Amino acid sequence: VINILKERDGILVENPEQAMENIFQSAYSEVMVQPLHVIGGIEYEKLLLAISPYKAKFTRLSIGCPLLTNDVDFEAVVQAICSKFPNLTSDEAVVLMGHGSNHQANNVYSTLDKCFKDRGYSQFRIATVEGLPLLASIIPKLKVDNIRKVILMPLMLVVGDHARNDMAGDGVESWKSVLESEGFSVEIHMVGLGEMESIHQVYSSHIHAALDNKAI
Repeated sequence: VINILKERDGILVENPEQAMENIFQSAYSEVMVQPLHVIGGIEYEKLLLAISPYKAKFTRLSIGCPLLTNDVDFEAVVQAICSKFPNLTSDEAVVLMGHGSNHQANNVYSTLDKCFKDRGYSQFRIATVEGLPLLASIIPKLKVDNIRKVILMPLMLVVGDHARNDMAGDGVESWKSVLESEGFSVEIHMVGLGEMESIHQVYSSHIHAALDNKAI
């Protein structure tokens, strides 16, 4: 993405190492880094690795946690998403598209799915593009529950390629096409988590927690 923006639009975006070096050269002594990852998976670990050499260069270097880290986060995300769909009928379901990963942090999606169910929101389901559960595994459950209409929404910070193509595209392998071929009516809710004020508040709480208690 950084290379595309540079070549196509002439926009220069720093990678983490460049950003940290520029901050260091600017003579700052205290630095707070808040990742915008949803789960603490491979990309989050890469960020930690990129930042860690700078620990000794600053008086303080703090880093916040990903969006889904603790029970309070899960509760806030569930409530934020459910508030967008206050009038679901008994034959409607919301299927959230997570990115997914082969990292152990992929278990976060199962935890979030259970959180929906434990709070009585059984019409909300989670599947992933590159991890588990897959969309194919939840389609039979939708049919058992007599769901006729599926609302698709990205469980991602921004509406990007996965949402536009893998989720809502016209290709035969998109989630929209697959669900329609299985007889469901499909509606697209093209809103990223980053557009929701309540999600901003979760990230903000992580910043405050890191400043109060944590430094890498």
